Amino acid sequence: MRISASGWARDCGTNEIADFDLGDTRVADGRATFSRNDPAISLNHHPVRRERLTGVTVNFFANLTLGGNYGFKVKLSKSEIRRLFYLTHKNEVEGFKALFPDALDGDAPDQAA
Repeated sequence: MRISASGWARDCGTNEIADFDLGDTRVADGRATFSRNDPAISLNHHPVRRERLTGVTVNFFANLTLGGNYGFKVKLSKSEIRRLFYLTHKNEVEGFKALFPDALDGDAPDQAA
């Protein structure tokens, strides 16, 4: 995943805010601790129905010294999108695999620890 910012009205070049591989990023169920060199993905659950996953949060440290108005870009690779999809739809994927065990021969993306 790469996050960068470029000036909105006066572009003085691109500032890289973060650049790391979500495929190698640690996953935590619920709130995650993270530090300067240790980003984390948090699995967000519904406040009442804890079994329902409502989304993911990517947590990371960034030292920003930006002034003014910026346009931000977030770039995700196909493998990062696949991993985030698997983390948020694991039950559905596993249900599909159980219905059609011979249809899928590839391995699932890394699972949450």
